[in-house]
Amino acid sequence: MNGESDSVFLLVTNIRVEGLPPVDAGERLTKVFMRIRSGTVVQQTKLVSVHGSSHTWPTPIILSDIDARTPVSLTLHYTRWRGSQIVGSIERVFQFFHDHNGQELDLGLKCASRDVGPTIRIVCCTRHETVNDALLPSFHPGNDVANSRLTHVNDVVTALHGPAENVAENGSSISSVLESIEPFKAFFDEVAKIHPFAAAAWSLLSIAWNVLQAERTRTKKALDLWNSMVAAYELAREDDMLQKLNEFQTIFGDLMKQTSECALFLSQYFSGGFFRRLTNLAADKKMEAFQTAFVEFQGAFRSKAVRKITVVSLAAYEGIKFLERQTLLQRLQPHPQDGSADSRCLGGTRTEYINDILQWFSRDDNSVLWLTGPLGSGKTTLAFSIADHVSNIGPRGRLGAFILFRRDGALGMRDARRFVTTLAYKLAEFDDRIGDGVAKAVGNIPDLQILSPHQQFQRLVVEPLMSVNGLKDGGPLMVLVDALDECTQGQARELLLKDVISKGFGPSLSFIRFILTSRPTPDISEVLLSPRNNGIIRPLWIDVNTEQAARDIRLYFQTKIAEISGRLRSTELSEDDILQQLTARAGGLFIWASLTYEFIRVRPDEHIKLVLGDATHTVPDTDERLRRMYETTLEYLVGDISRTSIKNEIRDFVGTVVVAQTPPGMTPEVIGRLLANGRLASDTFDRLKTLVTSSVSQPVRFLHKSFYEYLEYETISGAAGWYISAEDYHKTIATHCLSRIQEYVDAHMKDPRDIESLRLAEHPQVPYASQYWMYHVEQMSTPDESMAERIGQFFSKFYLKWIHVILVLRQSDPGYDAIGQLGVLIDWVMRNPGGLDTALVQHALQFLRHILSRHTVLDNPVAVYADGLESAPPTNRIRQIYLTSEPKERLSAPVPLCHHTSWVLSVTFSPDGQYIASASFDLTVQVWDSTTGVLRYSHLSHRGCVYAVAFSATGDRIVSGDSQGHVFVWDAVTGEKLFDIPAHEQAVNTVAISPDGKSIASGYVDGTIILWDARTGKATVGPLHGHTDQVRSVAFSPDGTLLASGSEDETIRIWDTSTGEPVGEPLRGHTFSVTSVSFSPDGTCLASGDDTIRIWSVATGEAIGSPLRGHHDTVTSVAFSPEGTRLASASADQTIRIWDVATRSTILGPLTGHTNWIYSVAWSPDGRRIVSGSWDCTVRVWDALTGGVLFSSKGQT
Repeated sequence: MNGESDSVFLLVTNIRVEGLPPVDAGERLTKVFMRIRSGTVVQQTKLVSVHGSSHTWPTPIILSDIDARTPVSLTLHYTRWRGSQIVGSIERVFQFFHDHNGQELDLGLKCASRDVGPTIRIVCCTRHETVNDALLPSFHPGNDVANSRLTHVNDVVTALHGPAENVAENGSSISSVLESIEPFKAFFDEVAKIHPFAAAAWSLLSIAWNVLQAERTRTKKALDLWNSMVAAYELAREDDMLQKLNEFQTIFGDLMKQTSECALFLSQYFSGGFFRRLTNLAADKKMEAFQTAFVEFQGAFRSKAVRKITVVSLAAYEGIKFLERQTLLQRLQPHPQDGSADSRCLGGTRTEYINDILQWFSRDDNSVLWLTGPLGSGKTTLAFSIADHVSNIGPRGRLGAFILFRRDGALGMRDARRFVTTLAYKLAEFDDRIGDGVAKAVGNIPDLQILSPHQQFQRLVVEPLMSVNGLKDGGPLMVLVDALDECTQGQARELLLKDVISKGFGPSLSFIRFILTSRPTPDISEVLLSPRNNGIIRPLWIDVNTEQAARDIRLYFQTKIAEISGRLRSTELSEDDILQQLTARAGGLFIWASLTYEFIRVRPDEHIKLVLGDATHTVPDTDERLRRMYETTLEYLVGDISRTSIKNEIRDFVGTVVVAQTPPGMTPEVIGRLLANGRLASDTFDRLKTLVTSSVSQPVRFLHKSFYEYLEYETISGAAGWYISAEDYHKTIATHCLSRIQEYVDAHMKDPRDIESLRLAEHPQVPYASQYWMYHVEQMSTPDESMAERIGQFFSKFYLKWIHVILVLRQSDPGYDAIGQLGVLIDWVMRNPGGLDTALVQHALQFLRHILSRHTVLDNPVAVYADGLESAPPTNRIRQIYLTSEPKERLSAPVPLCHHTSWVLSVTFSPDGQYIASASFDLTVQVWDSTTGVLRYSHLSHRGCVYAVAFSATGDRIVSGDSQGHVFVWDAVTGEKLFDIPAHEQAVNTVAISPDGKSIASGYVDGTIILWDARTGKATVGPLHGHTDQVRSVAFSPDGTLLASGSEDETIRIWDTSTGEPVGEPLRGHTFSVTSVSFSPDGTCLASGDDTIRIWSVATGEAIGSPLRGHHDTVTSVAFSPEGTRLASASADQTIRIWDVATRSTILGPLTGHTNWIYSVAWSPDGRRIVSGSWDCTVRVWDALTGGVLFSSKGQT
């Protein structure tokens, strides 16, 4: 608020609930938890057993990166053996908590029962400076803090005063000590690079300094301690120490911990906090202990010796460590799960299945239970009932995690790629010991997204679980995964099934069980029923054609019809006849029963006659029953068959819901405003209430996923006129989104500097239109002429103001990935140009990346029109279009782009990922921007065809080799030729630069290799003889001591780079020419390709596992990813594949688009992109996580 912090957060601690309703005498067990929600950000307390009318949760809850405009709700839940219920809730705007920052609040809950009146007492913080003060009592529960009233340290400091004469007496001796701590700020910033606790330590130290400033007269002990602290910092910040941050990482980390502990003590002691209650003797001893520790730090820094120093602890560090852990866990970006709308089994139903599953859970080791059955058979209801049962086993329950897949992304996840990170987060929430292990794993992985599902599962789930001693002692643990069939189909779903779920947790964690629910779709059945999984997977089929199913459905109808029996007056049938007929028509389908009841209860007399009088409802086919149920309902909602306008409005409404991006989804109001038809938000929504579960203020959700499928399959709903063509509706919504953006810009952004005129809250359709128009465009198979014109107009006329809107929205919705959306749009444009200016879209992406890196623009979105434009690269076309002061001649001048006129034979990224160098048969090396393709400088020209190119590790040199036997060294910044090495009479097939940049290796047609001095061009080692045919590829090991070479003689050799001697015997096993070799980043493995891919142990020279097969022609290039878990391969079959090194399976691809041999492939330094060069004369840049095309150069013209 008012720029006080980078993100809006709410910390709630010391949570106490009072006035809980009494526990029923017959209840076996009652547990309670508090859930706090702000938009999609949800956190909750631990589930605890209650025996009285009150309970306190001392552990704080943090809601980070929340929308300040979204209300915050606190809901109290009871969980009992038979189900869950909401005791009461309260909702306040964020500003309410901000106004009461650092204060204790008593909040009365609104309850359904007037006999219950629980209250919640909390301490809330929305500002960083009050967090530490609020947390301390929560980490030291007991009498000291039972009735403490927390106040701001600065307020206390202001109120404190001492005798003036004492200040005068001691002021001169103290002032030099306490002059300022600002000189140490840079030191703490430097340590923060290796230890995240440094920022918190600095914050606490600042508070302590402020307190000591006000309390200079309190004690000499404190000043002596302060002197010791300052002396330790002086020694630690010396240049020679800071240069050894990594070497002394442990001691710097301990210094940060000790600083925090000591600063907390000083600030609390001198501001009257609970440490002030220590006796003078005890306080002096504590300060002496602190001082001794800092003296030890001084000794360690003077001797520059790594040693272990015992940190004097107040246990406050553990509390702040909890916050650090939560911050790390947020990097998992768990998908929010909302099962509040899902029902549980009615008491007395599905008992056989529940008992069977619980018996399996308690007995079977290392197995996966697959609960499957037809659509509408009640799998999800059964899953939630099982979850409730398992949650009440033991003191903390044994449900480790419950993962929901939902077509509606606001309720559960759709993307299988988020499964493992969400599972890890939920397991961390379940048990703090697991949480510590997961947080440690997260902290050790720079980029979680680049890992395959298998790698994520091993490092984020299996290894943290293995690290917890005694985890098995509590009994078996369940991980429940519901509705996997609602996950988006594709390679990610296949890998999740094949490499994670079907394998279970492994023998070492045999007490942890997966339960999976889904329909038996072909892809799921193929994996789970595979013979190789017979010992792990146990299928449990839900049979709808049993007496048990009929009995349970009759009991359901009996309970529900009893609720409306008073409104059933004119029917001639008895209640027993009604139950019998409804049960028979349901045919064991619980969803049919549920939908039918929802339809009947609106007008019981009229609707029950419609249902029972329709003979088609008795057909035996389950899908046909549901089809007829939906047709009956929709026909009734339309009324007179001639009212086509009402039917069209209903079609528009449900069609919009079917294709809407969820989350966020669309409320009825957004649908009406987006489609410019107000009736949709009122009359149409009211008509459809029997088919939706949401209220008028919520995003519209259908009652069951079967309704989506009914609408989307033409063979099912087409004859009745209810078929929704996703292609058509995506185009319709995309068109409306672009129209609403244009209308809004024209009406409210004439002077974009006037922030008040934006009034986004009054136009709820604008956020959806702005954020998701690209999503709808991307779902179209091809753009027609009108759509191409609209998209071109958007980028040339509205793009800058759209960025302004996105930046404003980003303040409340930081999760929106504009760069990712635009990247996917570029891939779509590349595959379906349809008259679109592909280069303009690529320049738009470059400009957006530039804007999001400018803090001046992020802090003040209006600056996009000035600083944002003026600081953009001069060659960027968005800058040229919108910067009106740009010279006209520059606007008309063509921008030189990467464009090869013959085969592209070698490609590589610069170390910073900003540039790509490509070598070609057209006698040139071209160096260009990896996003836009704009050349950095003129072509680097050779006299022969250029076969190979490489960047130095520092990015300052480029080396290339050609068919004339020459090796050229270029200045990578200017393009200037530094020197020409006339290396050989025959062609240079391959070049590589050593990691230290001192050596160049080149391989030749005659089978020899030579190492050159990279600064002088003189030969240092070689020629190396050993191969009997052409050397096709060379690669340095990561430490530069070894050189690997692959040859057309079908062998690989490894050489000592200092002596030129071969290391071990040649590696044999390939049956064709070895076209490419690549070391793993840790230097332990070597990958090579012929028509297959082999991975070798560098230490033994033995092949690791069987060859990787998948390409249908020669493998021309292989490359390990920067983190070493993936391998990219290119082939003459015109495809690229990315492999998981551990599982040896294809995790992305085959990527198609090139129209001839792909000759070279390379990774970007961050592992998120790959570049490929082809005989089709083009270079392509791909998204290494999705397979999307981010850039493609023009081919031969």
